[in-house]
Parts: sequence; C-alpha cells; structure tokens
Amino acid sequence: MLRAEPVGGVDEPFLPARVCALPPREREVAILVYACGAATAHEVQKGLSVPLTIYAVRTMLTRLTAKRILRRRAGCNHRTTYVPAIVTRFVWEQAFNRLVDEHFAGQTLEAAKVLSHLVRAEISASHPVKPVSATAKLVRTDPNVR
Repeated sequence: MLRAEPVGGVDEPFLPARVCALPPREREVAILVYACGAATAHEVQKGLSVPLTIYAVRTMLTRLTAKRILRRRAGCNHRTTYVPAIVTRFVWEQAFNRLVDEHFAGQTLEAAKVLSHLVRAEISASHPVKPVSATAKLVRTDPNVR
C-alpha cells in the first residue's frame, strides 16, 4: 500500500521545488504519485495519512494536473492514472525500473542491451549512409575537370 511518509522532510532530493511549495494536503498527494511513479485516485486515497473521500482526492489530482505538477494517463477499464509531470532523475529511475521489472523480468543488463540496440537503430535510421558498391563508377559533375 502507498504511504506518504515524511520522506526525509520536504527537502527530499527526488521532489521538485514546485512540489515542496504546495499546501500540505496537495503536497502529500503529489509525494504519493512521485514516490510510486504512477497512481490511480483510489491508490492515492488509500495512501493518505488522513482519510478523504474519493471526490476530494480526485479534485486535488485535477488541481495538481492543472498546476502541471501531475499528468493524466488514460488506463484500461476507464481508470485514470496520474504520473509526475516534472521529470527528475528519480522519476527517470522509477520509469526505467518499472520498464525493467515489467518487460525484462528484472534483468537490467538485458534491458540495457535492447535499449542500446534501439538507440543505434534510431540513429542509423535518422542518418542513413548510402553504401558505395565496389563496382560503382565515379561520375564527373564538372565538365571542365578532366
């Protein structure tokens, strides 16, 4: 279950300054989402230190989305997931760890190999090099040069 513990206080390194400046209740909601990498309204509601109705939680999530602290993602079964909108090193690490766990069975090295291959393929596709065949003839473009 999610818990918004005072994660080392408001100065926790994974929290962006804009999150630290939020009012206490909104900050607690944002910390839950940032700490998990993603959360639904019901997950946030269960993790709060003080019980709130689901309507109050959704209102806060909507406000945090309007403030560009969080971002909404449509999920399956009409469940909306909220994710951090401000990308920090911690958020990148959370996303990478989730990718490794969900798609590579926790094998970080295997994930790195695949991602490296994809990056090389993307670079190659964006900068195609035309192969020169061994039998290609040089063609003069300047008629004055012999």
